[in-house]
Amino acid sequence: MSNNRRNTNRIQANLPIEIYVDSQITVQGTVKDISTQSAFIAMKSSIFMQVNDELKFSMKLSLNGNEERIGGVAKISRISPGEGIAIYFTRMEPAAMALLKRLVTGT
Repeated sequence: MSNNRRNTNRIQANLPIEIYVDSQITVQGTVKDISTQSAFIAMKSSIFMQVNDELKFSMKLSLNGNEERIGGVAKISRISPGEGIAIYFTRMEPAAMALLKRLVTGT
């Protein structure tokens, strides 16, 4: 585990994620690093997205041999053309946040 410049625990990851843009567009990506506040998603997409766009997400992860899903709402904080997007989480159910904390802390 490493600390980023914002002093939040961030881990390297390789988690499948689905991003729902508007109500009709679903984009596949891979979470490359994640904290309890944000994530970087590698994706190659030709759809138009901008910083501060709101999106819904759902990612799959395995904790203690059980497959779990974490979902919520996020906003785009940075776009890296050809690489992916950075998002920050804005809304998540308490159970999803608890799973995310377990993932990031390894407990």
